[in-house]
Amino acid sequence: MKSFTLISALFFLPLFLLAQQKEGAWWLCPFGLRINFNSGNTTPNYDLLGGSVISNVRPACISTPSGDLLLFALPAQNKNNQVIQPALNPGQITSATSLIVKKPGPGKIYSVLSWGVGFYFEVDMEGNNGAGSLLQNTYMDITQATDTALDAAIFQSTGDYYWVVFKTKNGNEFRTFKLDSNGLSTSYVSSFLGPSSTWSNNNFIIPCLKSSPKSNYLSVLYHNAINLQPMPLFIYSFDKSNGLLSSAIFSDTIMNLSAIGGTYSPQENYFYYSDTNRLIQLNLTNQNKIIIDDYSVYNFTGDTVIGDMQIAINGKIYIKYDCFDGVSGSKINLAVINCPENQGLNSNLDKFILSLDSFNNTFVYFPLQNQTLFVNANILQAQADKDTICLGDSINLSAFGAGADAFQWVKISGPGPSGLSATTGGLIKASPQVGTHVYRAVGFKTCGAPDTATVRLVVVPSPVANAGPNQTVCRGDTVQIGTTASTGTYRWARLPAAPVGNLLNDSTVQRPFFRSGFASPSQTQFTFVLQSRNAGCTRTDTVTVNLNNLPSALNLAGPDTSKCSTAPIQLGTAPVPNLGYVWALIPSGLPTGLQNPNTAQPLFTLVPPATATNPQTFTYRLQVTDSNSCRNADTVQ
Repeated sequence: MKSFTLISALFFLPLFLLAQQKEGAWWLCPFGLRINFNSGNTTPNYDLLGGSVISNVRPACISTPSGDLLLFALPAQNKNNQVIQPALNPGQITSATSLIVKKPGPGKIYSVLSWGVGFYFEVDMEGNNGAGSLLQNTYMDITQATDTALDAAIFQSTGDYYWVVFKTKNGNEFRTFKLDSNGLSTSYVSSFLGPSSTWSNNNFIIPCLKSSPKSNYLSVLYHNAINLQPMPLFIYSFDKSNGLLSSAIFSDTIMNLSAIGGTYSPQENYFYYSDTNRLIQLNLTNQNKIIIDDYSVYNFTGDTVIGDMQIAINGKIYIKYDCFDGVSGSKINLAVINCPENQGLNSNLDKFILSLDSFNNTFVYFPLQNQTLFVNANILQAQADKDTICLGDSINLSAFGAGADAFQWVKISGPGPSGLSATTGGLIKASPQVGTHVYRAVGFKTCGAPDTATVRLVVVPSPVANAGPNQTVCRGDTVQIGTTASTGTYRWARLPAAPVGNLLNDSTVQRPFFRSGFASPSQTQFTFVLQSRNAGCTRTDTVTVNLNNLPSALNLAGPDTSKCSTAPIQLGTAPVPNLGYVWALIPSGLPTGLQNPNTAQPLFTLVPPATATNPQTFTYRLQVTDSNSCRNADTVQ
C-alpha cells in the first residue's frame, strides 16, 4: 500500500478571464536556453534545457498558473524536458514558429498551432500520469486551409472561444479561424488588407503578426527576409464578434523603418517598435503621432540592432538586441521597459539587464505568445495554486504584475499564526491551521506607488484514504478492497487512467468488490487509486490487485470409458508437476468407487447397484489446484 497526496487539476477561469491567470508567466526557450521572467527578481533567472529541442526559429512556451514551464514546441515537451508521447512522426515535426494556447473547456488540454509546414494538434497535460500525452486523433494538416501561413496571432472573442488569425503565404489575405472546445475549425473568414506577402526564390516578404492584450488590434510588421529592406508597419482594428480586421488605425509607409520587433503596453495605450537602433513609442490613444522626438524612448548606439520585444506577465516589456563591439563580434543582451504605460523617457528603459552572450548564438528569438494572457499584466495579482488545501499541506502564494520587482506579505485575517515560509518574495509558501485565511501582497515597483492585492486560502481537516493491502486473486474470483478507515467522500479510479467499468461493483464506496470475471484474458494486474475528499482537500492511496490465471485442466480427467467387466479402470492422465488432484463422484461429491482419489490416475472399481449385467453411468469430477491455490476442473464418464 502506497499513500500520496493528489495534486488537484489546475482550476481555470472562464476564457474571458484567462488573462488573469498566471498561465501568462513568460519563459524564453530558444536553442536550449530557458529564461524565467516570472522569478520576482529584477534580473530574470535562466538555465539550460536538456532534451531534444528543435527550436531554430521561435519555439512556443506556456507555463502553469504556478509559474512552472508546462511545455514548449517543437517537439512538444513537458517541463522535465521529456518529449510528450506518442512522439510526432519525423514528417510532422517542424522548426517553424508555433503558438500554444489552453484549449477552451475543462481540463489541461493545450492546442499547438504551427505554420509553414502547417499543422494543429492537442496535448493533454494530465495524460501519462502528468507527463503529458499527445492526442493523435486531433492532429490536423492545416497547410491548405491557411495557404501555408507565414505567421499567426490569437485573439479573444465575445464568447467562450478564441480567434486565430493566419497571414497567407501570398497576397494580402488574413484568414480567421475559430478555436473552441471542439478544436480548430476548418472554415474561416477572410480580411483583405495591406500590402501583399510574396514567397519566391528571390523575394520573401514576411509579416510578423501580434495581437494586442485586449484583442482590439493586430500589428503587422513586414520585412524582406532576403535583403532586409525597410518595410512598413500596419496596425489594424480587430472585431472580436466576427473575427474580421478593418482599416488600419496606423500605417507607416513613409518613414521606411527597419522594424524587426514590436509589442503593446498592457493597456494598449502604446505600441513599441524598433528602427534598427532606435526604440519608438507609438501613442495609440493619439493615433498617427509618435511621442517625443526622432529617437522617442531610446536611441541605442550605432553598432546596435534592436530585435524582438515582448510583454511579460510582470507588466514590463523585454527587448533583445545585438551589440557589435568590433572586437569579439556580436553580443546579445536584454533590455527592459519598466513602465510601458508612461510616455517617452518616463517609460524608464534599462538598457542592460542580462547578457545572453555566453550562449554564443546571435539568433535568440522571443517565442510567440497569446497576448491575451497579458491583458491584466499592469495589475498587481496575488494567487494561490489552489484555493483550498488539507491541514498539514503547504501551498505556493505568488504575486506578480504591475511592474513590481519586490513583494511583501502579511496575513490580515484567519486563526493562528501566519503559516508563511517568508514575508518577502514573489513566490512563498503558506501552511496555516484549519480556517479561512486572507493574505495581502504589497508590490514595490520602479514606476509609481506600491500596489496591493489579496488572496484567500481555506484550510480544511484532512480526510483519510486507505485503500487496504494489495490483493492476489484467481481469475473469476471476487475480492473486496479498501478499508473502513477511510473518511470523506470516495472515488475509485484506475492507474494508469482507464475506465473502471464493471471491474468494481461501486466506485463511490469505501470498500468496493473487485470482480475479476470482467477482466480481459490478457490482463493480470490492476492498480486502483482511492481519492478521499473533504471540500477541496484530497488524499489518495493505491492498491494493486494481481490476477492469477487458472491452471489448465483440459483433458486431465482422461477420455470417457465403457467397460463390461468388474476389473478396476484407471482414470486420468499422467501427473502434471505442481498440481494437486481431488476426484469426486457427481453429484454426491464423494470419492465413491475410487482408490487414491488424490492422485492423477486413481483406480475406479464398479460399485453397487452397478454390475456386469446392470450397467450404470458414473461421472467423476477432477479438480486441480496450482501453487497459487487457483483451481480448475475436468470431468470423465
